[in-house]
Amino acid sequence: MSEAEIRAARRNVEDYENISPCFSASAAVAGISKLALAGEIDPSAVILVNLTGADRLDTPPSRDIHWVEKTTSGWTADSPQYLAARRNA
Repeated sequence: MSEAEIRAARRNVEDYENISPCFSASAAVAGISKLALAGEIDPSAVILVNLTGADRLDTPPSRDIHWVEKTTSGWTADSPQYLAARRNA
């Protein structure tokens, strides 16, 4: 994969999913896209790509974990059940 292909894949994820993946996750998306466009992947195949943003080595990991869920109205930061439980705690 070229750097240009990886950067294009990253922009596509940012545009379509409104998240900013790290460089290695973007490389995975670029590779899958290239294989799909070449007809080397069955169009009905389900493929899981773990998208992270962990390229920032100087940033300590967060201790506060949040769930992200895609709904028909877009991405939500936490599931409705999680938010309800926090309100009731």
